[in-house]
Amino acid sequence: MTQLIDLGKLRFHFAGDWASATNYESNDIVKYGGNIYVYTYALKTSGHLPTDNTYWALMVEGFKFQGEYDNATQYRVADGVTHGGKVYICVLDSQGNTPPNATYWSQFADGIQYEGAYNSSTAYQRNDLVLHGASVYIAKVDTTGNDPTDTTYWDQFVEGVSPEGVYNAATAYVPGDLVAYGPNIYRAKVNTTGNLPTSTTQWETFVTGTEWKDGYDGATAYYKGDLVVYGANVYVATQDTTGNLPTDTTYWDVFTQGFTYQGIWASTVDYTIGQVVSFGGSVYQAKVDSTNVTPVQGASWDKIVHGYKNQGAWTTATNYATDEIVTHGGSTYLSLTAHASGNFETDYGNNEWVKFNGGIRWRAGWTASADYLRDDIVRDSVGTVYIATEDHTATADFGTDLASGYWTLFVAGGANVLPAINAGDQTKQLSIAGNGSSLEWVQAGYSANVFHVAPHGTDAVTNGKSLAYPFASIKYACSQVPTGATATIYVKNGTYDEQLPIVVPPNVAIVGDNQRTTIVQPASGNSDDGSTPNNESNMFQMSDGSILNKMTFKGMTGWQAGSTAEDITTSTAKGVFVCLNSASPITAKSPYVIECSAIGAGGIGALVDGGVHTTGNKSMLFHGYTIISDLGVGFWVKDGGKSEIVSCFTYFCYFGYATTGGGFIRALNGNNSYGNWGAVSSGFDANETYISGAVTGQQLNFTLATGTPLVGDTVTDDVTGGTATVTNVQLSANKVYVKNVTGTFGMTNALTFDTGGSTSATGTVSGGGLEDQSGFTLIADGFDGEPLPGMSISIAGDSTSYVIQSVSGTWAGTSSELVLVLAQEKVAGSADNAAIHLRKEYSQIRLTGHDFLSIGTGGGTTTNYPGTPSQPPAQGNEVNETFPGRVYYVSTDQDGNFRVGEYFRIDQATGRATLNASAFDLAGLTSLRLGSIGAQLGETINEFSSDPTLSGNSNSAVPTEYAVKTFVEGYADQAETDAVTTANAYTDTQLGNVSSTDIPFIAAISANETVPSNSMRFSMDTITVNSGVTYTIPTGSYHFVLNPDGFALFN
Repeated sequence: MTQLIDLGKLRFHFAGDWASATNYESNDIVKYGGNIYVYTYALKTSGHLPTDNTYWALMVEGFKFQGEYDNATQYRVADGVTHGGKVYICVLDSQGNTPPNATYWSQFADGIQYEGAYNSSTAYQRNDLVLHGASVYIAKVDTTGNDPTDTTYWDQFVEGVSPEGVYNAATAYVPGDLVAYGPNIYRAKVNTTGNLPTSTTQWETFVTGTEWKDGYDGATAYYKGDLVVYGANVYVATQDTTGNLPTDTTYWDVFTQGFTYQGIWASTVDYTIGQVVSFGGSVYQAKVDSTNVTPVQGASWDKIVHGYKNQGAWTTATNYATDEIVTHGGSTYLSLTAHASGNFETDYGNNEWVKFNGGIRWRAGWTASADYLRDDIVRDSVGTVYIATEDHTATADFGTDLASGYWTLFVAGGANVLPAINAGDQTKQLSIAGNGSSLEWVQAGYSANVFHVAPHGTDAVTNGKSLAYPFASIKYACSQVPTGATATIYVKNGTYDEQLPIVVPPNVAIVGDNQRTTIVQPASGNSDDGSTPNNESNMFQMSDGSILNKMTFKGMTGWQAGSTAEDITTSTAKGVFVCLNSASPITAKSPYVIECSAIGAGGIGALVDGGVHTTGNKSMLFHGYTIISDLGVGFWVKDGGKSEIVSCFTYFCYFGYATTGGGFIRALNGNNSYGNWGAVSSGFDANETYISGAVTGQQLNFTLATGTPLVGDTVTDDVTGGTATVTNVQLSANKVYVKNVTGTFGMTNALTFDTGGSTSATGTVSGGGLEDQSGFTLIADGFDGEPLPGMSISIAGDSTSYVIQSVSGTWAGTSSELVLVLAQEKVAGSADNAAIHLRKEYSQIRLTGHDFLSIGTGGGTTTNYPGTPSQPPAQGNEVNETFPGRVYYVSTDQDGNFRVGEYFRIDQATGRATLNASAFDLAGLTSLRLGSIGAQLGETINEFSSDPTLSGNSNSAVPTEYAVKTFVEGYADQAETDAVTTANAYTDTQLGNVSSTDIPFIAAISANETVPSNSMRFSMDTITVNSGVTYTIPTGSYHFVLNPDGFALFN
């Protein structure tokens, strides 16, 4: 049978998306879901799904992404959806069959989906991520309303922490929350509210810390980790406790064993564990609390320092303590027990004493009836020397005493022998005694409390008293100075690698041979605290009255600029060459650094931190101290510290001089060379109690027309009716200060000033009208202390602080209203009742005769000395003030520019001089010569004239603003009205009908007005016709304006 072939069917035909109503024929191609199918059935049909293999064949397997799964959507084979962070492919047409479901869906890609913070009302799908507390959780199944800590529905995906501040019992915490409780940080393990962080069921310790609580107080509640002092020791609480002594090991552990010296032991004093006392010649430390327990080695006391106490010659009826030494005869004896002396030989026989140092006492020739003591030596008649064996009184015959055993042979024959060598005679030399006839051992070159350090020395207690046997280190020499002594330590030429810090005792001077040849630098390794590198710690810690002289310090480093370039307080102090000893407040004399140098990189030449002392002057002096610290700090005086710096220089320092936190520097004849910043000052002493006050009222800008306003006047806006009380008058600034303001004051409105019912002045509102107070004057009240010139004033809402130049008025209390004149112009206005804080202890630097050299060129690399710097100087970096911090200075710089603060400058390079005369006082000058302008010789000024007529016609007087204004206005009036200078020209004017009531003195015309016929009006000086107002003078009437030049006539 012949088969017909339709040549049109030998190609494919794309029929678009499959539709059930469409008839399809062979080779038709449709898109269904994500796949492409070809129609293979021989006959045309419709309504058969492409997934039906009888009619269709899969031609191209594809993928159609439908977005997030929707239960109401019909999905077809190869459609793709996301659900719960995963991607699924439809394998069987489906609607309402939620994946995962293997019948309809095949997982295409695994994944997760972040849903933000957990919300109990949100429906979450498997693999959804939520943030709960500080941790992230992942859903294990579809879930709604089940807390992420429920492991049936969730797993922890990422563990985290969330700082929540100090623990609050009313706060609901979730796992991962961090709280501070006592000195420790705790992390929540579960959801919890009201459970203390010490409860291990809900919390775990995250960071163990400590908090210093000072001396133990039985009434104080302590937390785990709190530190207290009890006796000489520091204890740490092992659990929360109240009223349990630190010696109770149930609640406390010893944190640091120490000691506190309590002086000489007394039977009436209560001693606590760890305290140290002197008893006899030794030092004892209490092992337990005790009262009236004599210090001996045993259950109550430990002998921690075996020492001796010299009590001079032995005497009877004296109370002796253990380890006390007496001389008796030619020897010294050591007390073995505490006892009251009776007879020496009896006490010696009872083992109260033991011979400490065998010696002799020369008694010359034997004498009858003399009292001799043990170890006395005598010479008999033939020159033989004998030594006494016990105390006795000589009889009349030496032979009898010798036979009785009172004497034994010492030296047969001659009487002159070498002195014995005794303990403590090391390094001594033999010398002729002062009597010229005997020998003795002496320390050559010895002087009390003078010590020597040299490179060839040895750190031993027997050394240091002479140049022949010096100490090896400055630190050891300082440790050997007797407590309370005034001493000098001489340091010979050489380089000394020292263990730091070196604590210079009070009233001790360390003097080098020469500033260039005596070098002190840190040894390698860590400082005494065991963790800080030596070169990043403190080199010298200076005590009250201590001195450093003629040395060079090197090698300190570690300081870096903080996060804010111009703010030194954002940095951490490291590598300090000289600082205060926190254990020695400055009560007598300031520590003094004289003719020394500090050389290095990243070090701090001097740190005067007043915060380390709670009493005393907190001060240090410097003279001739040169600091070369590449990108380090020269002098930093902070937190109430004070320093006087004379002829001291800094080079390449990031900060030359700096004061913060109320620090104070007074400097004379110094300089800052190179580096980033010269002198910077910021902040105030946070411990100072400031004086509080408030701004009173506002300022009213106006133009004076007549009269003079007075303090206490009521000023009224003639248009709006607004009123206010005048508190201060500043005519030169065209304003008055007012309070008790009612209503408004409109621009250009006329003003009337009233004094007790009569008008004192008139004017018009001008400038900014009624506004907040600004300028150089401030009216304020409410002060709880007396404001004084020189104080710093800060006002709420104004980022700038100012210095008070003068105070007018009398302060008697908070009700006193005062006028404050500021040294700097206050640009920003301050509203009525704006809070005021006055301080005396603001950071301050005073520089006299100071030189700035190329400040801004940076450290050694960028300065490129002696070549050309890679970055130019920045004059703005020479001085930087962060209010209320201040820098007062008289300086020059590398270009010869001379400056007196911000008020007077001379630029010698250009010949330009700048004078800020806002607060410039010329009192006492008889003349002022302004120099030449252009090529002409200037005039000498000896008067500022207020004469409105300029009658003097002088080249040596300058008219004031008032004089100029009055003269110009008067001249203009004459020109416009054909003013005459004599009334004679109008003698024929008919005045017969003029009444005396028609001759008022008019100051201003504020409304349209016509002068009545045959009338005369008069004004003094000037007449003001308000804008927009018409003033008509008809024929036959006249208006006279009288002034010193005559009068102006209007008709």
